[in-house]
Amino acid sequence: MTTQTKERARHTPTPWEVDNNNGAHGTCTIRHFRTSADGSFKAPFGEAIADLMGSSPEREANADFIVRAVNSHEAMVEALKTLVDIVAEIHPEADSLGGLDQARAALAATAEEPCNL
Repeated sequence: MTTQTKERARHTPTPWEVDNNNGAHGTCTIRHFRTSADGSFKAPFGEAIADLMGSSPEREANADFIVRAVNSHEAMVEALKTLVDIVAEIHPEADSLGGLDQARAALAATAEEPCNL
């Protein structure tokens, strides 16, 4: 009996951007853009990541929030790992501070988990 493991797809590379070209139709699209080697133009690359529908003022704000969160995620995780290491090293009773446990739990939550859709 052979066991096959399904390889998990990676998310679309960052940075992501909000593309409001469809704004007149009530849609904000989140996309990955690539810039030409000479920097003269930028174009969408690959499929749309998400379309946010509707005409509420929150639609574009939500798209902007998602993009900021995604684009800053890796840097924030690395910064928090560094801070946890520094605090644990310089404070002999760092684990009793409480906040360190929260930081470690937040870092653990960033681990890739299977999506149960």
